[in-house]
Amino acid sequence: MIGAWEVSTLGKICTFKSGDGFKKELQGQTTGDIPFVKVSDFSVVGNELFIQQANNWLDTAATSAYTVHPPGAVLFAKIGIALTYNRRRRLVRPTIADNNMMTATARTVDAVWFYYLLCTMDFNQISSGSALPYLTVKDLSAMPVSIPTRNEQEAIADVLSALDDKIELNRRMNETLEASARALFRDWFVDFGPTRAKAEGRPAYLSPNLWSLFPNALDDEGKPEGLEWGSLLEQADWVNGAAYKNMDFVAPKDGLPVVKIAELKAGVTGQTKFTNTDLGQRYRITNGELLFSWSGNPDTSIDAFLWTGGAAWLNQHIFAVRENGARTKAELFVMLKWLMPEFAEIARNKQTTGLGHVTKDDMKRLMVVCPCDDIQAAFANLITPIFDQILGNIHESRTLAETRDALLPKLMSGEIRVAQAEKLAGDHL
Repeated sequence: MIGAWEVSTLGKICTFKSGDGFKKELQGQTTGDIPFVKVSDFSVVGNELFIQQANNWLDTAATSAYTVHPPGAVLFAKIGIALTYNRRRRLVRPTIADNNMMTATARTVDAVWFYYLLCTMDFNQISSGSALPYLTVKDLSAMPVSIPTRNEQEAIADVLSALDDKIELNRRMNETLEASARALFRDWFVDFGPTRAKAEGRPAYLSPNLWSLFPNALDDEGKPEGLEWGSLLEQADWVNGAAYKNMDFVAPKDGLPVVKIAELKAGVTGQTKFTNTDLGQRYRITNGELLFSWSGNPDTSIDAFLWTGGAAWLNQHIFAVRENGARTKAELFVMLKWLMPEFAEIARNKQTTGLGHVTKDDMKRLMVVCPCDDIQAAFANLITPIFDQILGNIHESRTLAETRDALLPKLMSGEIRVAQAEKLAGDHL
């Protein structure tokens, strides 16, 4: 007992349901009302992104053969737990899961508090099997839990949810900011909107000082007169990370984290490797570094990221994208985000065993428009504040997540009480 907290077991406060085997004839079904998710979908952080990344969707009429897990249920892997440690998702819509997953739905406790409770529980300690660990409902049901009063449950959930809500708000804001920057890039450097409008005699839709910068006609190649093509490779210095080996890894206190694709998505976690092996300062990264993962699943791994996890060493399969005088970091970030569908297609065409890659040879062949100095400077002036806000939101969300993760086990164990946690959380909200 912790004060008035009750000691119980998971099985007494929730209901477990396993997922289903997926029928092959439904593979690749991209339209429907209900997502069918797999363990691999856990690679994306955040409930909404997690659902959006589902590769298969089913119409309601096609779900009779499956278990539909309700909103509020907590989804987690039941096989290979070591690979998905602490990856728990509270469903935001009805969902079907494959048979490597299961859900737990709160029955006698607050659903949001229950989600955070599961986030603190180490399922590895009860998993069976060695080559491929797995969970059983029997073992899960027997796990002991300490349960505060209902009012305390709701108060704890409110504190932690406030932090998560701000993280989600930042994510949505960045989504909007990125979309705005990509739209501007497309209009100026892909569709050539201002020049086309001039050539067709349409009204100006930019301020006079910007409108005057653009040529009045397209050339024989279909681009604005005076603008040139250049290879993507020439737009930056692309530094591939180092090949760190098992012998290079040390205890966290003795080195810096090694950044792989997993760290780009989830930050530094308990699964992160550390090293004090210096293979060259060119491989050392710090806050604000623009990174491009060029190998992996074409849809979920190949992407551009802004690093905010502090000093670290960059692993192979990721480029540090550094300015060489051709474009600013903000321009490079927006350009890479616009080109993501192109990169995914390049990687998909080389895909083997689920993996693909984008090489420097590919980037040498990929051509982009190189604007004149005045247009480029104007574009940089418009998107740099957007870029700075995106980076600031990412940094703030990392700080919020660190605060949440520090408070979570202490609140759930009763080590600190809600009033203390509210003060600590309030300093970051």
